[in-house]
Amino acid sequence: MQNKQFIRIVIFLPILFFIGFESFIYFTQKEVNLVDDVIKARNSEVHCLIMGDSHTEHAFRNEIKSCQNLSVGGASIPMIIDAVYSVDKKNKLKTVILVLEPHDFSEYRILSYSPTFKNISEKFTPIYQPLFNIPFIREVVINHFKSIFKPNTNKEEKLWTNKSLEKRVKALNNRVKVHIPIQDFEKSEYSKNYQNLITYLVNKKINVYLVRTPVVTEYEKRLFDHVTYDRWNKYIEVFRSLGAKYIDYKDLNFDSNKEFLFKDQDHLNSEGAKIFSQSFKKYILEKN
Repeated sequence: MQNKQFIRIVIFLPILFFIGFESFIYFTQKEVNLVDDVIKARNSEVHCLIMGDSHTEHAFRNEIKSCQNLSVGGASIPMIIDAVYSVDKKNKLKTVILVLEPHDFSEYRILSYSPTFKNISEKFTPIYQPLFNIPFIREVVINHFKSIFKPNTNKEEKLWTNKSLEKRVKALNNRVKVHIPIQDFEKSEYSKNYQNLITYLVNKKINVYLVRTPVVTEYEKRLFDHVTYDRWNKYIEVFRSLGAKYIDYKDLNFDSNKEFLFKDQDHLNSEGAKIFSQSFKKYILEKN
Protein backbone atom coordinates (compact mmCIF):
# COMPACT_ATOMS: atom_id res chain seq x y z
CA MET A 1 0.00 0.00 0.00
CA GLN A 2 2.78 2.38 0.93
CA ASN A 3 4.58 1.52 -2.29
CA LYS A 4 1.49 2.48 -4.31
CA GLN A 5 1.26 5.83 -2.52
CA PHE A 6 4.95 6.45 -3.11
CA ILE A 7 4.53 5.66 -6.82
CA ARG A 8 1.56 8.02 -7.03
CA ILE A 9 3.54 10.80 -5.39
CA VAL A 10 6.51 10.19 -7.71
CA ILE A 11 4.19 10.43 -10.73
CA PHE A 12 2.16 13.37 -9.41
CA LEU A 13 5.02 15.65 -8.35
CA PRO A 14 6.63 16.01 -11.82
CA ILE A 15 3.20 16.74 -13.33
CA LEU A 16 2.53 19.37 -10.67
CA PHE A 17 5.97 20.88 -11.24
CA PHE A 18 5.37 20.98 -14.99
CA ILE A 19 2.00 22.74 -14.59
CA GLY A 20 3.49 25.27 -12.18
CA PHE A 21 6.58 25.92 -14.29
CA GLU A 22 4.59 26.27 -17.52
CA SER A 23 2.12 28.63 -15.86
CA PHE A 24 4.99 30.68 -14.43
CA ILE A 25 6.56 31.09 -17.86
CA TYR A 26 3.21 31.80 -19.47
CA PHE A 27 1.92 34.42 -17.09
CA THR A 28 5.17 36.33 -16.60
CA GLN A 29 6.09 36.86 -20.24
CA LYS A 30 4.76 40.14 -21.66
CA GLU A 31 4.88 38.83 -25.24
CA VAL A 32 2.69 35.87 -24.29
CA ASN A 33 0.37 38.14 -22.33
CA LEU A 34 0.12 40.23 -25.49
CA VAL A 35 -0.90 37.11 -27.39
CA ASP A 36 -3.67 36.61 -24.85
CA ASP A 37 -4.84 40.21 -25.30
CA VAL A 38 -4.75 39.92 -29.08
CA ILE A 39 -6.86 36.76 -28.97
CA LYS A 40 -9.46 38.51 -26.79
CA ALA A 41 -9.46 41.54 -29.10
CA ARG A 42 -9.90 39.35 -32.19
CA ASN A 43 -12.89 37.64 -30.59
CA SER A 44 -14.65 40.83 -29.51
CA GLU A 45 -15.91 43.96 -31.25
CA VAL A 46 -13.03 46.41 -31.55
CA HIS A 47 -13.49 49.59 -33.59
CA CYS A 48 -10.57 51.61 -32.24
CA LEU A 49 -7.17 50.04 -31.62
CA ILE A 50 -4.05 51.50 -30.00
CA MET A 51 -0.91 49.48 -30.70
CA GLY A 52 2.65 50.41 -29.84
CA ASP A 53 5.34 50.07 -27.22
CA SER A 54 5.67 51.26 -23.62
CA HIS A 55 5.32 54.89 -24.75
CA THR A 56 1.74 54.44 -25.98
CA GLU A 57 1.11 51.92 -23.21
CA HIS A 58 1.83 54.59 -20.57
CA ALA A 59 0.57 57.63 -22.48
CA PHE A 60 -2.93 56.33 -23.22
CA ARG A 61 -3.53 53.82 -20.42
CA ASN A 62 -7.33 53.67 -19.93
CA GLU A 63 -8.22 57.26 -20.69
CA ILE A 64 -9.63 56.77 -24.19
CA LYS A 65 -12.48 54.47 -23.20
CA SER A 66 -13.60 53.54 -26.69
CA CYS A 67 -10.13 52.28 -27.71
CA GLN A 68 -8.54 48.92 -27.01
CA ASN A 69 -4.89 49.53 -26.01
CA LEU A 70 -2.71 46.50 -26.82
CA SER A 71 0.59 48.38 -26.46
CA VAL A 72 3.33 46.45 -24.70
CA GLY A 73 6.79 47.51 -23.55
CA GLY A 74 9.59 46.80 -26.01
CA ALA A 75 7.24 46.02 -28.91
CA SER A 76 9.03 46.00 -32.24
CA ILE A 77 7.40 47.18 -35.46
CA PRO A 78 6.93 43.57 -36.73
CA MET A 79 5.11 42.78 -33.47
CA ILE A 80 2.90 45.84 -33.94
CA ILE A 81 2.16 44.92 -37.55
CA ASP A 82 1.24 41.33 -36.68
CA ALA A 83 -1.05 42.39 -33.84
CA VAL A 84 -2.89 44.95 -35.99
CA TYR A 85 -3.38 42.51 -38.87
CA SER A 86 -4.58 39.84 -36.46
CA VAL A 87 -7.18 42.07 -34.77
CA ASP A 88 -8.30 43.59 -38.08
CA LYS A 89 -8.94 40.17 -39.56
CA LYS A 90 -12.05 39.63 -37.40
CA ASN A 91 -13.09 43.21 -36.63
CA LYS A 92 -14.31 46.29 -38.45
CA LEU A 93 -11.68 48.76 -37.34
CA LYS A 94 -12.46 52.42 -37.84
CA THR A 95 -9.46 53.97 -36.11
CA VAL A 96 -5.92 52.75 -35.44
CA ILE A 97 -3.47 54.71 -33.28
CA LEU A 98 0.16 53.67 -33.69
CA VAL A 99 3.49 54.77 -32.31
CA LEU A 100 6.02 56.44 -34.61
CA GLU A 101 9.16 57.75 -32.92
CA PRO A 102 12.91 57.67 -33.70
CA HIS A 103 13.63 55.02 -31.07
CA ASP A 104 11.32 52.59 -32.91
CA PHE A 105 14.18 52.14 -35.38
CA SER A 106 16.94 51.49 -32.86
CA GLU A 107 19.07 48.38 -33.26
CA TYR A 108 17.69 46.51 -30.25
CA ARG A 109 14.12 46.94 -31.55
CA ILE A 110 15.04 45.47 -34.89
CA LEU A 111 16.82 42.50 -33.32
CA SER A 112 14.10 41.88 -30.70
CA TYR A 113 11.10 40.14 -32.22
CA SER A 114 8.81 37.41 -30.95
CA PRO A 115 6.59 34.94 -32.89
CA THR A 116 3.84 36.18 -35.20
CA PHE A 117 0.22 36.42 -34.12
CA LYS A 118 -1.36 35.07 -37.30
CA ASN A 119 -4.42 32.85 -36.73
CA ILE A 120 -3.59 32.55 -33.05
CA SER A 121 -7.22 32.37 -31.94
CA GLU A 122 -8.01 29.61 -34.42
CA LYS A 123 -5.54 26.96 -33.33
CA PHE A 124 -4.20 25.44 -30.15
CA THR A 125 -0.49 25.75 -29.46
CA PRO A 126 1.21 25.14 -26.08
CA ILE A 127 3.44 28.15 -26.82
CA TYR A 128 0.40 30.43 -26.67
CA GLN A 129 -1.74 28.68 -24.03
CA PRO A 130 -1.07 26.56 -20.94
CA LEU A 131 -1.23 22.84 -21.67
CA PHE A 132 -3.81 22.37 -18.92
CA ASN A 133 -6.16 25.14 -19.94
CA ILE A 134 -9.11 24.50 -17.58
CA PRO A 135 -10.80 27.90 -17.12
CA PHE A 136 -11.22 27.64 -13.35
CA ILE A 137 -7.63 26.50 -12.73
CA ARG A 138 -6.38 29.11 -15.19
CA GLU A 139 -8.17 31.88 -13.28
CA VAL A 140 -6.76 30.67 -9.95
CA VAL A 141 -3.24 30.51 -11.36
CA ILE A 142 -3.51 33.98 -12.91
CA ASN A 143 -4.69 35.54 -9.65
CA HIS A 144 -2.01 33.70 -7.70
CA PHE A 145 0.86 34.91 -9.86
CA LYS A 146 -0.58 38.43 -10.04
CA SER A 147 -0.60 38.55 -6.25
CA ILE A 148 3.06 37.47 -6.18
CA PHE A 149 4.46 39.72 -8.89
CA LYS A 150 2.05 42.65 -8.50
CA PRO A 151 1.18 42.52 -4.81
CA ASN A 152 0.19 46.16 -4.54
CA THR A 153 -1.33 47.74 -7.62
CA ASN A 154 -1.98 50.94 -5.68
CA LYS A 155 1.70 51.40 -4.92
CA GLU A 156 2.83 54.98 -5.40
CA GLU A 157 4.26 55.51 -8.87
CA LYS A 158 7.93 56.40 -9.17
CA LEU A 159 8.44 59.93 -10.45
CA TRP A 160 11.26 61.36 -12.57
CA THR A 161 11.49 64.43 -10.32
CA ASN A 162 12.10 62.25 -7.26
CA LYS A 163 15.34 60.88 -8.69
CA SER A 164 18.65 62.50 -7.86
CA LEU A 165 20.46 64.50 -10.55
CA GLU A 166 23.13 61.81 -10.74
CA LYS A 167 20.56 59.06 -11.38
CA ARG A 168 18.75 61.16 -13.97
CA VAL A 169 21.95 61.86 -15.90
CA LYS A 170 22.89 58.18 -15.84
CA ALA A 171 19.40 57.11 -16.94
CA LEU A 172 19.42 59.63 -19.80
CA ASN A 173 22.84 58.50 -21.01
CA ASN A 174 21.81 54.83 -21.00
CA ARG A 175 18.45 55.41 -22.64
CA VAL A 176 19.66 57.66 -25.45
CA LYS A 177 22.51 55.26 -26.20
CA VAL A 178 20.14 52.37 -26.94
CA HIS A 179 17.45 54.52 -28.59
CA ILE A 180 19.56 55.97 -31.42
CA PRO A 181 18.10 54.81 -34.76
CA ILE A 182 20.19 52.67 -37.09
CA GLN A 183 21.85 54.30 -40.08
CA ASP A 184 19.55 54.76 -43.09
CA PHE A 185 16.56 53.62 -41.03
CA GLU A 186 14.30 55.33 -43.59
CA LYS A 187 15.35 52.86 -46.30
CA SER A 188 15.30 49.75 -44.12
CA GLU A 189 13.00 46.80 -44.79
CA TYR A 190 11.75 47.42 -41.28
CA SER A 191 10.51 50.87 -42.30
CA LYS A 192 9.02 49.70 -45.60
CA ASN A 193 6.96 47.05 -43.81
CA TYR A 194 5.50 49.72 -41.53
CA GLN A 195 4.63 51.85 -44.55
CA ASN A 196 2.93 48.84 -46.14
CA LEU A 197 0.78 48.46 -43.03
CA ILE A 198 -0.27 52.12 -43.25
CA THR A 199 -1.16 51.72 -46.92
CA TYR A 200 -3.21 48.62 -46.14
CA LEU A 201 -5.17 50.39 -43.35
CA VAL A 202 -5.76 53.58 -45.34
CA ASN A 203 -6.99 51.60 -48.34
CA LYS A 204 -9.57 50.03 -46.00
CA LYS A 205 -10.81 53.53 -45.11
CA ILE A 206 -9.45 53.23 -41.56
CA ASN A 207 -8.34 56.43 -39.82
CA VAL A 208 -4.65 56.05 -38.98
CA TYR A 209 -2.97 58.24 -36.36
CA LEU A 210 0.78 58.02 -35.84
CA VAL A 211 1.87 59.44 -32.50
CA ARG A 212 5.04 60.74 -30.86
CA THR A 213 4.43 60.76 -27.13
CA PRO A 214 5.94 63.25 -24.63
CA VAL A 215 9.51 62.90 -23.39
CA VAL A 216 11.50 65.13 -21.07
CA THR A 217 13.27 68.04 -22.78
CA GLU A 218 16.81 66.81 -22.20
CA TYR A 219 16.05 63.33 -23.59
CA GLU A 220 14.54 64.88 -26.73
CA LYS A 221 17.49 67.22 -27.22
CA ARG A 222 20.00 64.39 -26.87
CA LEU A 223 18.12 62.02 -29.20
CA PHE A 224 17.62 64.62 -31.92
CA ASP A 225 21.29 65.45 -31.83
CA HIS A 226 21.65 62.11 -33.61
CA VAL A 227 18.62 62.19 -35.91
CA THR A 228 18.01 65.95 -36.48
CA TYR A 229 14.53 67.42 -36.75
CA ASP A 230 14.85 68.04 -40.50
CA ARG A 231 15.60 64.41 -41.18
CA TRP A 232 12.75 63.20 -38.96
CA ASN A 233 10.25 65.64 -40.47
CA LYS A 234 11.13 64.47 -43.98
CA TYR A 235 10.55 60.91 -42.86
CA ILE A 236 7.17 61.82 -41.37
CA GLU A 237 6.07 63.29 -44.71
CA VAL A 238 6.39 59.83 -46.25
CA PHE A 239 3.72 58.52 -43.89
CA ARG A 240 1.53 61.57 -44.38
CA SER A 241 1.71 61.05 -48.13
CA LEU A 242 0.30 57.55 -47.55
CA GLY A 243 -2.75 59.04 -45.84
CA ALA A 244 -1.81 58.75 -42.17
CA LYS A 245 -2.20 61.62 -39.72
CA TYR A 246 0.90 62.29 -37.64
CA ILE A 247 0.47 63.90 -34.22
CA ASP A 248 3.51 65.09 -32.31
CA TYR A 249 2.96 65.80 -28.63
CA LYS A 250 4.03 69.37 -29.36
CA ASP A 251 0.96 69.73 -31.57
CA LEU A 252 -1.07 69.25 -28.39
CA ASN A 253 0.84 72.01 -26.56
CA PHE A 254 2.04 69.48 -24.02
CA ASP A 255 4.73 71.11 -21.86
CA SER A 256 7.60 68.62 -21.57
CA ASN A 257 9.38 70.99 -19.18
CA LYS A 258 6.87 69.93 -16.51
CA GLU A 259 8.96 66.98 -15.40
CA PHE A 260 6.59 66.11 -12.56
CA LEU A 261 4.34 64.63 -15.29
CA PHE A 262 6.92 61.94 -16.12
CA LYS A 263 7.67 58.53 -14.65
CA ASP A 264 11.12 58.61 -16.21
CA GLN A 265 12.86 60.32 -19.13
CA ASP A 266 10.54 58.98 -21.84
CA HIS A 267 7.40 57.70 -20.09
CA LEU A 268 4.50 59.66 -18.65
CA ASN A 269 3.19 58.99 -15.17
CA SER A 270 -0.55 58.61 -14.50
CA GLU A 271 -1.11 62.37 -14.17
CA GLY A 272 0.82 63.12 -17.36
CA ALA A 273 -1.03 60.34 -19.21
CA LYS A 274 -4.39 61.79 -18.25
CA ILE A 275 -3.44 65.24 -19.55
CA PHE A 276 -1.92 63.86 -22.75
CA SER A 277 -4.74 61.48 -23.68
CA GLN A 278 -7.42 64.08 -23.02
CA SER A 279 -5.52 66.61 -25.15
CA PHE A 280 -5.10 64.00 -27.87
CA LYS A 281 -8.81 63.14 -27.90
CA LYS A 282 -9.77 66.82 -28.01
CA TYR A 283 -7.30 67.45 -30.86
CA ILE A 284 -8.77 64.63 -32.94
CA LEU A 285 -12.35 65.83 -32.42
CA GLU A 286 -11.42 69.40 -33.37
CA LYS A 287 -9.58 68.28 -36.51
CA ASN A 288 -12.46 66.06 -37.59
